[in-house]
Order: sequence, then C-alpha cells, then structure tokens
Amino acid sequence: MRDDFASFKNRTTRVLGNLWAGWRERRAATAELAGCPQDEVSRMAGELGLSGGELRDLVARGPNAADLLSKRLRALGIDAADPALLEIKKDLQRCCSFCDSKRQCARDLQDDPQSPAWTAYCPNEAALSALVALASPANAPEGLPR
Repeated sequence: MRDDFASFKNRTTRVLGNLWAGWRERRAATAELAGCPQDEVSRMAGELGLSGGELRDLVARGPNAADLLSKRLRALGIDAADPALLEIKKDLQRCCSFCDSKRQCARDLQDDPQSPAWTAYCPNEAALSALVALASPANAPEGLPR
C-alpha cells in the first residue's frame, strides 16, 4: 500500500512539474514576443500567414500545440515527412494549434486511432480526408469519403 502511494506521489509530482515547466516556457515565449516592436510582430506574423493577434495566441499555446497532428497523420497512414506535404502541413499545424478539441482528439487517438469519430470535430477533417483519398482511396478509413 505504501509503495502504491509513493508511486502515485512520484507520478503526480512529475506531472505537476511538467505542467509547471510548460507554463513557464509558454509564458517566457509570450513575454519575448510582447517585447518585440509591433511592426516586427506584424512582419513575423505575415511570414506565417497570420495576423499579429493570431501569432500571439499561437505563441501562448506553446510549441507542442500541434503535437496531436503527427499522431493523427500516422493513424491515417500519411507520411508526415513527405516533402510534398510541406506547404499543407503548415496550415494543418496552424489549424491543429488553434483547435479546442485536443482532449477529445487525444482520447480518440489513445482509445481507437482508426475510429472515424475525429471527423466530427477536427478542423482539419476536409484536408486530412482529401490526403487519405489521394494517397490511397481504397485504404481510406471507414467513414471517410472515398
């Protein structure tokens, strides 16, 4: 029983430490961007196809805001390293970063990566479905357009 509690305590401490470190990292990046002149922020945002406000929001979400995208691509059989996807991948990452359904997505990927449930909430659904259909129409997951 003591070992269970010690294990729980260690896991909890580790999770809280990771959350704290992530928060500090996001806060530092947000502060760094806030220290930039407005014209520089606008220039950087423009290079990414974003407004200044969108760039600030993106930075506040942290560098891992689009991590679920690589898992979703893998679940769909799409090679994220494919050079042909470079341009569309940027847009997919932007949409994924701003998505408010991350918990649902993470749960779906963990429980059943092949389930088409994600198509109901994913802002990248149309683009991802098109990529799957282009790559191999016969292998499109159940529930996706073929």
